[in-house]
Amino acid sequence: MQSNQPNQEMKLHYRKPAKRWLQALPLGNGRIGAMVHGETV
Repeated sequence: MQSNQPNQEMKLHYRKPAKRWLQALPLGNGRIGAMVHGETV
């Protein structure tokens, strides 16, 4: 099956880091996970 839409990269962009746990970005695969809430280095 082929999509009719153009292939575009999927990106998430945030203007500032999360200040609280509930604002963080959850990442995981079902067995292990992480909450990304820090600044870039």
